[in-house]
Amino acid sequence: MKIKTIDIQAKEWRDNINGNTYYSARVTLNYGIANEKRYYIPFQYGNAYGMAEPKILTILINDGLVDNTKYSSFWKWITEEKIIKREFTEKNCRQRDVKAWGRV
Repeated sequence: MKIKTIDIQAKEWRDNINGNTYYSARVTLNYGIANEKRYYIPFQYGNAYGMAEPKILTILINDGLVDNTKYSSFWKWITEEKIIKREFTEKNCRQRDVKAWGRV
């Protein structure tokens, strides 16, 4: 599968008591093209900006879509393969919305 675009939609929630952030995300490869494929990253610790991209790369490597001997960084992969990346993160969401967002 030749990947042309990657769209990352994420939601974040901050635990105000402890100050920790959590996120979940929906990832779409080749949005609007016949071979469109979707992935979901369930509710987990971290912020979407810093944590989602390495997680996405790991998922794509495990699915056989990215060569792990050639790419160890998300940025290097999208740059060298000339993949269009579109990203949107909705911050300050409710915990239940973030938990539900990553579900299939």
